[in-house]
Parts: sequence; structure tokens; C-alpha cells
Amino acid sequence: MATPNIIEIRDLQFTWPRQSAPCLDIPHLDIAAGERIFIHGPSGSGKSTLLGLLGGILVPQRGTISVLGAALERLPAAARDRFRSDHIGFVFQLFNLVPYLPVIENVVLPCRFSARRRSQAIKAGVSVRAEAVRLLLHLDIGAELLERPVTELSVGQQQRVAAARALLGRPEVVVADEPTSALDADRQAAFLRLLLQECSAAGATLLFVSHDRRLAGEFTREIALPSINAARTHETVA
Repeated sequence: MATPNIIEIRDLQFTWPRQSAPCLDIPHLDIAAGERIFIHGPSGSGKSTLLGLLGGILVPQRGTISVLGAALERLPAAARDRFRSDHIGFVFQLFNLVPYLPVIENVVLPCRFSARRRSQAIKAGVSVRAEAVRLLLHLDIGAELLERPVTELSVGQQQRVAAARALLGRPEVVVADEPTSALDADRQAAFLRLLLQECSAAGATLLFVSHDRRLAGEFTREIALPSINAARTHETVA
């Protein structure tokens, strides 16, 4: 029996304000539950834009984007926010950690907004805090750092705290935007191994964006974004 799709894109088009040509024009993309997808492409090709659409942060001007059976383009903003909180873990390129909170409070934050994530975290680790500590230790953030403000951590440590936050509560989809960019080669390999292990244990689908093609061999599928993007110009953001 074929694995069901967890993400389906049809005739999706997205254009940024004040741009005449679309950034993304994707006729068709299916991603099955549990896949580990490596996405790459040159700067400005729309990688981060695609992740924003998959997370319901952005809405396409045309087409459909279904995640876990929910048509994100049809949901009002508040419903998209709830859906993202419940089902999608994000490792943002700029981390988006809360600077005035200590490490442990940054990690447990998703469970303050999502009863589903809170319930899943408790099932996995007895309590939300216990599961957060387990993830941090697994990602090589020592116990002595748990109450430290995140601003006192190195960039690489902050990146791993952001990953622990994304994984807490076992979301069905984990989206990682250049999550190894601040790590040296040894830390990069260890981080990727642990991220893949956690996603596998949770049965999560992983969408991983990186410029580093050397990492692609660890994934079940590699997608070159220009190869699925019918837009003739790639002017934006990413």
C-alpha cells in the first residue's frame, strides 16, 4: 500500500508585492508522510518562500496547498496560526528565539500555544519540561545552560535550541530553513544525525532547506527547487 501524501501542491503561484513576475509557480508537488526531503536552489529562488507557504505564514495568489488534508489557502489567518502551532515545527533561518527568556522556556513555548503539542510532549517524556530537557541534551545543550538567557549562547547553540523547540510535541511536519549554517563540519554532522533520528522516532515528515549539497545523501529525496518551479524569473527573497 502506498504511503499517503501529507503535502499536496497543485497549480500554486505566489508573487511578492510590487513584483511583476511570480517568485513561485509550482504545478505539482506531492510529499508522502514520513519522507525526509532535501530542498536546494540558488539564493533568491524562493526556498524560504516555499517554506512560508507550507507553514501557512504566506498564502498563494493562485492554486492549492494541502497539508494533512487542510487546504491552507482557504483558512483564515487565525485558523492557519492554530494549525501551524498544532502540526508544524519550524526551525527558522534567524531562529526567532525570545531573547528575554531562558533556554528551557524558549523550548517549551510551543506547548503554551498548542494543547495538542503539550499532550504529545507529556506522552513522550512524562512532562513538557522533561521532554524539552531530553531534546536539549540530545542536541548537545548541557544542563548547565537550561536557565541561561539564549542571548548568552553561541549562534550554533541557539540553532540547536531552535531545533529542540521545533521538535517538542512531535509535530507531524518539521520545516528546517538552513538549520546547519552556523555549525562547523563535526557539529553539522552530529546535529543532522540527531534531527533525523528525532523525526524518525516521531514519524515526522522533514523538509530541510540547505545550500550544502553534501548533506543530501542523508535524505530520502532531493528536490532542486528550480526544477519544479515554472516561474521564469526568480527575483526574491529567500
